[in-house]
Amino acid sequence: MNQFDIQTAALSNRRCWQIARKTLRVDPRCAQRDQLQLYVARLHDALDTIGDEYLNDPDTVEDNTNKHHGILLAVATPMIAGAYLAGYRQTSAILDQKVSPATVQLIQAEAQGRAGYMASTMTQTTRERAPVLSGDPDSDQELTQAFRGGYTFSKDRAKAATTYEMVKGYKAMVERSLRASGQSWGKWWEVSDAHEVQDDCDLNEDAGVIPIGQEFPSGDQQEPQHLFCQCSVFYTRMDL
Repeated sequence: MNQFDIQTAALSNRRCWQIARKTLRVDPRCAQRDQLQLYVARLHDALDTIGDEYLNDPDTVEDNTNKHHGILLAVATPMIAGAYLAGYRQTSAILDQKVSPATVQLIQAEAQGRAGYMASTMTQTTRERAPVLSGDPDSDQELTQAFRGGYTFSKDRAKAATTYEMVKGYKAMVERSLRASGQSWGKWWEVSDAHEVQDDCDLNEDAGVIPIGQEFPSGDQQEPQHLFCQCSVFYTRMDL
Protein backbone atom coordinates (compact mmCIF):
# COMPACT_ATOMS: atom_id res chain seq x y z
CA MET A 1 0.00 0.00 0.00
CA ASN A 2 1.27 3.45 -0.90
CA GLN A 3 1.93 5.24 2.40
CA PHE A 4 -0.10 8.17 1.21
CA ASP A 5 -3.00 5.93 0.17
CA ILE A 6 -3.76 5.93 3.87
CA GLN A 7 -6.50 4.85 6.21
CA THR A 8 -7.84 8.32 6.82
CA ALA A 9 -11.26 6.86 7.60
CA ALA A 10 -9.76 5.83 10.94
CA LEU A 11 -9.20 9.46 11.81
CA SER A 12 -12.29 11.34 12.93
CA ASN A 13 -10.43 14.61 12.31
CA ARG A 14 -9.20 13.75 8.80
CA ARG A 15 -10.42 17.15 7.58
CA CYS A 16 -7.47 18.59 9.50
CA TRP A 17 -4.92 16.76 7.33
CA GLN A 18 -3.85 17.48 3.75
CA ILE A 19 -1.86 14.66 2.20
CA ALA A 20 -0.30 14.56 -1.24
CA ARG A 21 2.28 12.23 -2.78
CA LYS A 22 5.21 13.93 -1.08
CA THR A 23 3.76 16.40 1.41
CA LEU A 24 1.91 16.24 4.69
CA ARG A 25 0.14 19.19 6.25
CA VAL A 26 -1.69 19.07 9.57
CA ASP A 27 -3.45 21.84 11.44
CA PRO A 28 -3.00 21.09 15.17
CA ARG A 29 -5.66 23.61 16.17
CA CYS A 30 -8.16 21.82 13.96
CA ALA A 31 -7.03 18.36 15.09
CA GLN A 32 -7.46 19.31 18.75
CA ARG A 33 -10.37 21.75 18.50
CA ASP A 34 -12.60 20.17 21.14
CA GLN A 35 -9.74 19.51 23.54
CA LEU A 36 -8.44 23.05 23.15
CA GLN A 37 -11.82 24.46 24.12
CA LEU A 38 -12.07 22.09 27.06
CA TYR A 39 -8.66 22.93 28.48
CA VAL A 40 -8.96 26.67 27.92
CA ALA A 41 -12.02 26.51 30.16
CA ARG A 42 -10.27 24.30 32.75
CA LEU A 43 -7.17 26.46 32.88
CA HIS A 44 -9.29 29.59 33.19
CA ASP A 45 -11.14 27.99 36.12
CA ALA A 46 -7.79 27.19 37.76
CA LEU A 47 -6.58 30.77 37.30
CA ASP A 48 -9.90 32.00 38.66
CA THR A 49 -9.42 29.95 41.82
CA ILE A 50 -5.90 31.30 42.32
CA GLY A 51 -7.08 34.83 41.59
CA ASP A 52 -9.71 34.61 44.31
CA GLU A 53 -6.96 33.91 46.83
CA TYR A 54 -4.94 36.88 45.66
CA LEU A 55 -8.00 39.07 46.09
CA ASN A 56 -9.43 37.68 49.31
CA ASP A 57 -6.28 36.94 51.30
CA PRO A 58 -3.19 38.39 49.56
CA ASP A 59 -1.04 38.02 52.68
CA THR A 60 -1.17 34.22 52.41
CA VAL A 61 -0.24 34.01 48.73
CA GLU A 62 3.44 33.40 49.45
CA ASP A 63 2.53 30.45 51.66
CA ASN A 64 0.24 28.98 49.00
CA THR A 65 2.76 28.73 46.17
CA ASN A 66 2.81 24.93 46.26
CA LYS A 67 -0.97 24.85 46.35
CA HIS A 68 -1.19 27.09 43.30
CA HIS A 69 1.37 24.95 41.49
CA GLY A 70 -0.74 21.88 42.25
CA ILE A 71 -3.90 23.54 40.92
CA LEU A 72 -2.18 24.35 37.63
CA LEU A 73 -0.44 20.98 37.41
CA ALA A 74 -3.78 19.16 37.72
CA VAL A 75 -4.87 20.85 34.50
CA ALA A 76 -1.55 20.83 32.65
CA THR A 77 -0.79 17.12 33.08
CA PRO A 78 -3.76 15.60 31.19
CA MET A 79 -3.79 18.53 28.75
CA ILE A 80 -0.20 18.08 27.58
CA ALA A 81 -0.28 14.28 27.74
CA GLY A 82 -3.37 14.31 25.54
CA ALA A 83 -1.72 16.60 22.99
CA TYR A 84 1.47 14.52 22.89
CA LEU A 85 -0.35 11.23 22.46
CA ALA A 86 -2.78 12.60 19.88
CA GLY A 87 0.04 13.98 17.75
CA TYR A 88 1.98 10.72 17.81
CA ARG A 89 -0.95 8.36 17.41
CA GLN A 90 -2.67 10.30 14.64
CA THR A 91 0.52 10.63 12.61
CA SER A 92 1.29 6.95 13.13
CA ALA A 93 -2.20 6.12 11.84
CA ILE A 94 -1.52 8.28 8.78
CA LEU A 95 1.69 6.31 8.12
CA ASP A 96 0.11 2.97 9.04
CA GLN A 97 2.57 2.48 11.91
CA LYS A 98 1.91 0.68 15.18
CA VAL A 99 2.42 2.47 18.50
CA SER A 100 3.99 0.30 21.18
CA PRO A 101 3.05 0.46 24.88
CA ALA A 102 6.67 1.38 25.65
CA THR A 103 6.42 4.39 23.34
CA VAL A 104 3.19 5.50 25.02
CA GLN A 105 4.85 5.29 28.45
CA LEU A 106 7.84 7.32 27.26
CA ILE A 107 5.59 10.00 25.76
CA GLN A 108 3.51 10.20 28.94
CA ALA A 109 6.64 10.64 31.05
CA GLU A 110 7.90 13.46 28.82
CA ALA A 111 4.49 15.11 28.92
CA GLN A 112 4.47 14.97 32.72
CA GLY A 113 7.81 16.75 32.81
CA ARG A 114 6.58 19.45 30.46
CA ALA A 115 3.40 19.88 32.54
CA GLY A 116 5.51 20.44 35.64
CA TYR A 117 7.50 23.10 33.80
CA MET A 118 4.32 24.82 32.62
CA ALA A 119 2.79 24.84 36.11
CA SER A 120 6.00 26.16 37.68
CA THR A 121 6.39 28.90 35.08
CA MET A 122 2.79 30.09 35.39
CA THR A 123 2.98 30.04 39.20
CA GLN A 124 6.16 32.11 39.13
CA THR A 125 4.98 34.67 36.57
CA THR A 126 1.72 35.12 38.46
CA ARG A 127 3.63 35.91 41.64
CA GLU A 128 5.98 38.27 39.80
CA ARG A 129 3.02 40.26 38.49
CA ALA A 130 1.36 40.58 41.88
CA PRO A 131 1.18 44.14 43.28
CA VAL A 132 3.42 45.20 46.15
CA LEU A 133 1.06 45.87 49.06
CA SER A 134 1.51 49.02 51.15
CA GLY A 135 -0.29 47.97 54.30
CA ASP A 136 -3.10 50.47 53.75
CA PRO A 137 -6.27 48.29 53.56
CA ASP A 138 -8.15 50.56 51.14
CA SER A 139 -5.18 51.03 48.81
CA ASP A 140 -4.24 47.36 48.91
CA GLN A 141 -7.79 46.28 48.16
CA GLU A 142 -7.84 48.54 45.13
CA LEU A 143 -4.52 47.14 43.94
CA THR A 144 -5.56 43.52 44.33
CA GLN A 145 -8.92 44.10 42.63
CA ALA A 146 -7.18 45.68 39.63
CA PHE A 147 -4.71 42.78 39.52
CA ARG A 148 -7.51 40.23 39.84
CA GLY A 149 -9.39 41.78 36.94
CA GLY A 150 -6.37 42.03 34.62
CA TYR A 151 -4.71 39.70 32.13
CA THR A 152 -3.05 37.42 34.69
CA PHE A 153 -6.25 35.54 35.59
CA SER A 154 -8.09 36.12 32.32
CA LYS A 155 -9.47 33.74 29.74
CA ASP A 156 -7.10 35.35 27.23
CA ARG A 157 -4.11 34.14 29.25
CA ALA A 158 -5.65 30.69 29.61
CA LYS A 159 -6.24 30.52 25.86
CA ALA A 160 -2.72 31.69 24.96
CA ALA A 161 -1.01 29.24 27.32
CA THR A 162 -3.24 26.31 26.38
CA THR A 163 -2.89 26.88 22.65
CA TYR A 164 0.88 27.28 22.85
CA GLU A 165 1.43 24.10 24.85
CA MET A 166 -1.03 21.92 22.96
CA VAL A 167 0.12 23.01 19.50
CA LYS A 168 3.81 22.72 20.42
CA GLY A 169 3.36 19.32 22.02
CA TYR A 170 1.19 17.91 19.25
CA LYS A 171 3.58 18.99 16.51
CA ALA A 172 6.63 17.72 18.41
CA MET A 173 5.04 14.27 18.41
CA VAL A 174 4.06 14.53 14.74
CA GLU A 175 7.76 14.96 14.01
CA ARG A 176 8.74 12.10 16.30
CA SER A 177 6.37 9.77 14.51
CA LEU A 178 7.72 10.87 11.13
CA ARG A 179 11.27 10.20 12.29
CA ALA A 180 10.22 6.75 13.52
CA SER A 181 8.93 5.90 10.04
CA GLY A 182 12.45 5.34 8.73
CA GLN A 183 11.69 7.63 5.80
CA SER A 184 13.55 10.82 4.96
CA TRP A 185 11.43 13.84 5.82
CA GLY A 186 12.03 17.55 5.53
CA LYS A 187 10.00 20.46 6.83
CA TRP A 188 9.36 24.09 6.06
CA TRP A 189 7.95 27.07 7.95
CA GLU A 190 5.09 29.26 6.70
CA VAL A 191 4.23 32.53 8.41
CA SER A 192 0.54 33.11 9.00
CA ASP A 193 -1.64 35.64 7.20
CA ALA A 194 -1.91 37.47 10.53
CA HIS A 195 1.87 37.93 10.67
CA GLU A 196 2.47 41.68 10.46
CA VAL A 197 5.63 42.41 12.46
CA GLN A 198 8.95 41.01 11.26
CA ASP A 199 10.54 38.64 13.78
CA ASP A 200 12.32 35.28 13.96
CA CYS A 201 9.40 33.61 12.19
CA ASP A 202 10.47 35.37 8.98
CA LEU A 203 13.97 33.91 9.32
CA ASN A 204 12.43 30.48 9.79
CA GLU A 205 10.41 30.82 6.60
CA ASP A 206 13.46 32.09 4.71
CA ALA A 207 15.34 28.92 5.67
CA GLY A 208 13.23 26.92 3.21
CA VAL A 209 13.10 23.14 3.51
CA ILE A 210 15.34 21.71 6.22
CA PRO A 211 15.75 18.12 7.46
CA ILE A 212 13.31 17.00 10.11
CA GLY A 213 15.05 17.04 13.48
CA GLN A 214 17.02 20.17 12.59
CA GLU A 215 16.24 23.46 14.31
CA PHE A 216 14.99 26.50 12.45
CA PRO A 217 17.06 29.71 12.80
CA SER A 218 14.96 30.74 15.84
CA GLY A 219 16.06 27.58 17.66
CA ASP A 220 12.62 26.00 17.35
CA GLN A 221 11.89 22.58 15.90
CA GLN A 222 8.27 23.47 15.15
CA GLU A 223 5.68 26.15 15.69
CA PRO A 224 4.65 28.12 17.68
CA GLN A 225 7.77 30.25 17.96
CA HIS A 226 6.22 32.53 20.58
CA LEU A 227 3.09 32.65 22.71
CA PHE A 228 0.86 34.24 20.06
CA CYS A 229 2.46 32.67 16.98
CA GLN A 230 0.03 31.38 14.34
CA CYS A 231 2.61 30.11 11.86
CA SER A 232 2.67 26.54 10.53
CA VAL A 233 5.31 23.91 9.85
CA PHE A 234 4.64 21.40 7.09
CA TYR A 235 6.46 18.27 5.94
CA THR A 236 7.76 16.78 2.71
CA ARG A 237 9.37 13.49 1.73
CA MET A 238 12.98 14.06 0.69
CA ASP A 239 13.57 10.54 -0.66
CA LEU A 240 10.89 10.55 -3.36
